[in-house]
Amino acid sequence: MVVLICKKSLVIAAVLFAFVGNSEAEVQKGQTYEEWLKQNQAKEQPAPKAVEKPVKAPKPSAPKKAAVKAAPNKTVEQPTPKESPAPKIEQPKEEAPTPVKEQPKVETPAPKVEQPKEETPPAPAETETAKPTAPIVEKDAPAGVEEDGDESEEAEGEPGPEEKKEDGKGPGFPGTTGSAEKEAETHGHTEELVAPFGITGGWWGGRKILVDHGLTIKGLYTGEVASNYSGGPLNKNATIYHDNLDLTMNFDTEKAGWWSGGTLWVYGMRDHGPDPSAATIGDTQTASNIGAYDQFIINEAWYNQDFFGGKFSALGGLYNLNSEFLVSTYGSLFINSSFGIEPEVSHNVTVSIFPMSGLGARLRAKPTENTYIQMADFDGNPTMRQYPVSGASGEFRIAEAGITNGPSDYKIGYWRQTAALTYGGKTYENDFGEYGIIDQQLYQFDNAEHSSINVFLEYGWVPAERNNITSYTGGGLHLHGIIPNRPVDDLGFAVAKAYTHVDAETVYELTYRFVLTDRLTFRPDYQWIVNPGGNAANNTANVAFLRFEIQL
Repeated sequence: MVVLICKKSLVIAAVLFAFVGNSEAEVQKGQTYEEWLKQNQAKEQPAPKAVEKPVKAPKPSAPKKAAVKAAPNKTVEQPTPKESPAPKIEQPKEEAPTPVKEQPKVETPAPKVEQPKEETPPAPAETETAKPTAPIVEKDAPAGVEEDGDESEEAEGEPGPEEKKEDGKGPGFPGTTGSAEKEAETHGHTEELVAPFGITGGWWGGRKILVDHGLTIKGLYTGEVASNYSGGPLNKNATIYHDNLDLTMNFDTEKAGWWSGGTLWVYGMRDHGPDPSAATIGDTQTASNIGAYDQFIINEAWYNQDFFGGKFSALGGLYNLNSEFLVSTYGSLFINSSFGIEPEVSHNVTVSIFPMSGLGARLRAKPTENTYIQMADFDGNPTMRQYPVSGASGEFRIAEAGITNGPSDYKIGYWRQTAALTYGGKTYENDFGEYGIIDQQLYQFDNAEHSSINVFLEYGWVPAERNNITSYTGGGLHLHGIIPNRPVDDLGFAVAKAYTHVDAETVYELTYRFVLTDRLTFRPDYQWIVNPGGNAANNTANVAFLRFEIQL
């Protein structure tokens, strides 16, 4: 009996022990998750404190969504995979756990060690991405400022033929000498055609200082070899050399710090050697536009003032009519004088042009950006250089209106000489004439060199009964930059025909302007002059020229 009781009690004890053992195992599991959660919370608090120094703030478990909303672009979202065990923990929370001592046996702390490792990379990643951006901005900003400053200083130090182009091509070429600046203004690349300074250099910085204070000094030497191979009224087969030295001073009152819109221009000129037309050819239209006599004079000295932003301007002084009136933009490429100043004006009356300018005054108005009207009054005898003029020499008055359409110009003009004249045994109270000029661009190539095909037409009329040259027609083809690898050279062919009471003198000119450097140009030129002197009895003249220009 006792044995049975003992066996029964042992069985009951075994059953109780097994039940208690199983319950303790289950409790231990629940206690392990709860204890892991407590330990995780207890250990996470000091761990973020160490990470908080660079970026992070303490991360409470409850406000997860608020933290993500506060900084959606940053790495705060990375803790979300770390908190993923939380929903798994909520399932065993239903059991009431009791503290268990065997906490280290749980293997779950292993992922807890990996999670803080995932937090550490984001913190330096944020600091690394933030740090490079700041120095990049700080370094680039001053570098750009320095580069812009250097460019502006260089631009201010260069003289301004290009600034003249900004004002528009205008009716002519005021304040320019020689073909270099004329071609630069015509085709719009002064950097290739006109150097900031000539072969004499910058004068140890002196030229730049003067330019910065409004004073630009330039020099140009033009030499020419002229050979008449056959024909002409003089019938002299000969070769001559003549030259021309131009010294110019341009003073800008605005750059000098005085007032805006003022320009003072002084042009000294030395001519040397015989005129080919007078010495060997005997033609009427003057084959070389630098042909003159030995002299050294102040050819021009005038002051111009602009008003209302250039809408109106006034000029006075020793002034060359042909610098702004009777100018063909594309005809200026050629060296025969008729393509510069029409012969029905220059050969019928005395006018203020090369080689000696007289006193004159000019007014100009620009109603629109593309239109202008100008008028001028000159001493009728430029060699007198006196104003008011004497009654014998009279006055030369001229008016011109024009339209500029980009690279094309259209001009009409009227002039009158007030002095009395005698022609053919008759005396006339005055002389007068009319003219028209068309400069038309036919085609511009799509390249950076502004290569183009251009034409020009000229016409002049005077009353035949009182003038030797009764009318004039001229025109030609002006090709710019069309030869490969020669983007700033010019090739041209033109015809000038001056009618007289006997016949007409016709000039055919072929010319090529070779730009060797921005300071040196060469120009081979050939002219075939039919009926030289306007007389069919004279033999055709064949004349060749070789001209060069050096910017000083």
